[in-house]
Order: sequence, then C-alpha cells, then structure tokens
Amino acid sequence: METFPSAMRMMPNWRLTFDGLSKFQFIQKVFRSVNISHQYRSTYQIGTYTTNLSYITDASGINSIRDLQNNYIQQYEINVVT
Repeated sequence: METFPSAMRMMPNWRLTFDGLSKFQFIQKVFRSVNISHQYRSTYQIGTYTTNLSYITDASGINSIRDLQNNYIQQYEINVVT
C-alpha cells in the first residue's frame, strides 16, 4: 500500500439504489413501494508527517541505511493515519 496514494487509485464513494421491485404485480398487492440501496464510503486521512532527512536511496531506489537499533530508516515519519 502506498503512503500517499493518488486519487486514481483510491476507491470512489458510491451508492446504488434499486426500486424496480415495486413494478411487479405480486409485490404491489402487499407493498406500495420497495427500495433496495447499498452504499460504500471510504476516507483516508494523514494527520501530519515529516520527511526524514536521513533517508537516502542507492541507484536501484532501495534505502540501505539503518538507525542505531538496526531498523531501516523510513522516508516519512507519519504521526496520525485514519
């Protein structure tokens, strides 16, 4: 998963509503109208981030620099993601 995905890669919010069941005669005998709906909503928020000045990549684009605990240094320090 990308840290900062582009708008083209994010899933859009959508809503689907179907009201065609009320056109059937056997449904009209019992119900005046029938609506079926489904909705998907997605949010992706990054509160704050800072660029790590110690992040350096080699010619292949891979970071091989580690910190004192032998962890790889990340390009971004992100505090809050929801």
